[in-house]
Amino acid sequence: MKTRAAKQAGAGMVITLAIAAVLVPSACNERFKVCHGGAECDASRGGEGNEGGNSEDAGMTGGDASGGGETRGVTGGGESGQTTGGPVGGEAGAGVGGQQSGCAEGYTDLLSSSFTFPDGEALGTADAPSFPWAKIGGVAIADERLTGAGTAIVGQGRRFALESARLRFRARFTAAAQQAAVAVNAAADGSGGVRLAVHASGKIVLSEGIQIVAESSVGALKTGSDYFVEARFQDSGTEVVLSTVSYGSEGDSVNKGMLSAGPWLATSSGFKTSVNLSGSPGADPSIDDLAFSECGADAAAYEPVFVDTFERPDSTSVGTPDLPATHAWTASSSAARIVGGALELSQLASARVLVNDLPLDGLRIRATVSMVGMLWMDINYNVAHDMTTAIVAQGFWVWGPQSDATFASIFRGAPSPETFAGTTFVDGQPYFVQFDRDGGVGSLTVRSGSYAGPIISTQTDPSLLDTDSTGKYLRVATETGIETATTRIEELRVDRYGRN
Repeated sequence: MKTRAAKQAGAGMVITLAIAAVLVPSACNERFKVCHGGAECDASRGGEGNEGGNSEDAGMTGGDASGGGETRGVTGGGESGQTTGGPVGGEAGAGVGGQQSGCAEGYTDLLSSSFTFPDGEALGTADAPSFPWAKIGGVAIADERLTGAGTAIVGQGRRFALESARLRFRARFTAAAQQAAVAVNAAADGSGGVRLAVHASGKIVLSEGIQIVAESSVGALKTGSDYFVEARFQDSGTEVVLSTVSYGSEGDSVNKGMLSAGPWLATSSGFKTSVNLSGSPGADPSIDDLAFSECGADAAAYEPVFVDTFERPDSTSVGTPDLPATHAWTASSSAARIVGGALELSQLASARVLVNDLPLDGLRIRATVSMVGMLWMDINYNVAHDMTTAIVAQGFWVWGPQSDATFASIFRGAPSPETFAGTTFVDGQPYFVQFDRDGGVGSLTVRSGSYAGPIISTQTDPSLLDTDSTGKYLRVATETGIETATTRIEELRVDRYGRN
């Protein structure tokens, strides 16, 4: 899987653009010393000779307010260098943030998503935490970007604080009548929240719910180009920078425009982040490289609920898991046994263990599995002690190969297996199966190499129900019915994303 940094490298083209006017609550933006409506603002230093004024301190009294022409320093008297999208009077191409990022401790990502999943209707999961994406409308993955027309929704794990935070995403448009918007602290259906929208026609809008906090005109955006959007939220207000090449706080960015808002009270209390894309058929906008970060925060981590590495002597008794080591596995027959540091299952064998109720929000189940002859693994959770039919309870299965395909399904919503043509499993090769669930949405992904390796199959089910929980057991099984086929589970763990 590509990282967000790898996807960002080389993504933008250098475009010389003029700075747009910034909408602020008063006539002067004291942070950037940009003036509006004929107001006069003090400037502590202007440009000297051909040097542009300092990006924080330069005045505008002698220059073109668009920032694209010449700007004369107030005290220096000489002609400044031409600005390239930075704050008026600033150095050409300089990022607005840089040393001014306002976060000496460094930002910590609390949510990130690069959308590096195979092209198709299944949106997969965010990178961290790996919560599944749900959708409304016609959004899909294409070329490792979220594209289409509709809304994608993912859990945050908690409400995000906006006192010292940063939101970033990268947008691309194919027509003028398009927009891309990201909202944090949104409702379960993706509505409301603190929303930042970029319109290809040339506008940035910051809003909360139906209330517009601030908006700014930036001039029409070029189609087919990547635009980097960075918003920094502080107690003193909010600053948004739209740029090309890289994000506004990075030194090589080329600024397209800015938006500033004074202090405002954000009251949205939802636990979702939503992405809304609007366009026209055959000409859709796209977004990727999404991240919300807090300054100096400690990111919540996945906390182990159940772990079994099966590293114990060969035995027809499955034994006791590593965590919690309070209840032993119960096997259906000797066809479920420990061999070579793995749980081997053959024919129609199963095993179950008491683990109490597993959480349905922020749940992650991981299994490292290999095979001899054929792979077939069922995993059920929160089921009764006497449950015997996998597809009628919460869980999933992965099996194959058969007829040049592998198969997988999330139960209770999609009981018929989904076919992944042209994929296969190979004897002795480990595969990494991950199931993520947040509320009623589940995502199942099978990879080779590692849990970040190449994807063999992925699917999403948005129709899971809390009422499907019928007990406190975790169950694994195989259903090949073939005596010579063996499924080997080398490690099984269940984690829950912590709320801090």
